[in-house]
Amino acid sequence: MTSLLVEPGSVAGHWIRGFVRLGPCTGRGERRCFPHYMAATLHAQRTGGQPCVMFVDSSPRILHNCTGRRSQYDLSAILSSTSGTVVWVPRFSTVALERQRNVRLLHESDQPLSAPKIVVVGSNHEYAPIAVREQLAFNGDSLTRGLRALRETVGEGLILSTCNRTEIYAVGEDPDRATSQIFDFLSGYHSVPTRLLEQASYVHSAAAAVEHLFRVASGLDSMVLGEPQILSQIRDALNFARDAESVGPMLQRLATDALKTGKRARTETDISRNRVSIAHAAVDLARDELGILNGKSALVLGAGKMATLAAKLLRAHGIGKLTFINRTFPRAQRLAHETGGLAFSIDRLDEAIAEADVVIGAVLVEEPIVTASHIRPRATPLLIVDLGVPRNVHPDCGLVPQVTVRDVDALEPVAQETRRQYEGEVAKVETLVQTAVAAFDAWARSRSGASAIGTVRQRAETMQQAEVERALSRLSHLSDRDQQIVRSLAAGLVNKMLHDPMLALRSSGSEEEIDRILTVLGANSR
Repeated sequence: MTSLLVEPGSVAGHWIRGFVRLGPCTGRGERRCFPHYMAATLHAQRTGGQPCVMFVDSSPRILHNCTGRRSQYDLSAILSSTSGTVVWVPRFSTVALERQRNVRLLHESDQPLSAPKIVVVGSNHEYAPIAVREQLAFNGDSLTRGLRALRETVGEGLILSTCNRTEIYAVGEDPDRATSQIFDFLSGYHSVPTRLLEQASYVHSAAAAVEHLFRVASGLDSMVLGEPQILSQIRDALNFARDAESVGPMLQRLATDALKTGKRARTETDISRNRVSIAHAAVDLARDELGILNGKSALVLGAGKMATLAAKLLRAHGIGKLTFINRTFPRAQRLAHETGGLAFSIDRLDEAIAEADVVIGAVLVEEPIVTASHIRPRATPLLIVDLGVPRNVHPDCGLVPQVTVRDVDALEPVAQETRRQYEGEVAKVETLVQTAVAAFDAWARSRSGASAIGTVRQRAETMQQAEVERALSRLSHLSDRDQQIVRSLAAGLVNKMLHDPMLALRSSGSEEEIDRILTVLGANSR
């Protein structure tokens, strides 16, 4: 059966995890019509069909697509041959459509009006050791696969996975149900017992979930206070989720506002004045354990942002020979050229480790690439600082004589010293975060109010149209002009009667207040 989403009027209402008000599509350019297409796509995903978007001009036989081309097709034939969801933006009465067979008309009253809630389930360096966190990590291809799987579980989903945290953000009408769905998803995807997940995780919902991400973006929740890399990590998480089509308007707005809040925290306070990151902490740890780094040899595993920063810091501390190994050899060559180092292929890993005094691992992997078998007997100390989650280096390497392995959790004492130095800036950032949370809450409430306004207006217009048509059927002697006067009179009366309730819904301060107004108007289906 085709699901036909209909909004009879100049404003189109579409189902995107609850209704969102969209302006009419004029048929001039795909960008203007994109929200309508997304509405069809998201509803089709939920119902298992395929999206089909039709824009009707002045009659059921003239259809426009998003590129503005006009097709003379019969609407009945298209509906009977289409399975999935049709978003239809008409400018005429829908009475004719009521007679279409095998078509279900979706109106705003068919969908729940309760404002969807944001839920986050996460685990970080404060809640779980690295042995647990690496089981929950999503990197590269596993992130894409994870988002696609998450999309089948929750309405909207976003995954933030870094060396110190894995967090799943979702949107749902019932926070408890959404939380349970996330735990089930994580348990099934990573084959981790739910009981262990619950012990190693935190859960926030509604405003607390919003505040949590804003704190994360501002660097307040990082191991290294104010570290800037989290902003690019949130941006990457949002881009991956968009590509996987797992986010909708709520989580996109949340992530975008989080990025804005994080930028404000760094420009309006001194939270990042120290410009310290995990890479800084790793090099500081190496200097503490090995003494001066001047003249020593280093091996960097990886060629991404963290590896690049670590290499530059090593150079700044006077490291001598600097070698890079990456699974993509040309990237290792480029980084070696930038820093005056050498690039080895992965099959020379044993040789590169044997020549190094310090190894820094910063590769996105699912399994360790360095094992005890890669380490040759040696007479001098070797320090391995593993920044990867999952780990780049197998813990058994630390059992080899002369070898010390430190994972990312070992950087906590180094990071705490920085936090103590800049505690005075935390209060300033907290104020920014609270302001941003209040702004997001106002936006979310306005969405709920707009949906309620649409419901009331549609109900009123439906009743108005039905009563007018019933009256006119008994006044067949009226001329076309007089019939139009009757229709205008009815529309004017309805608009005047709705004026004050509409103002009240626009200024409503809570879901409870919206509920009360809808109940009085007889339009509460929540």
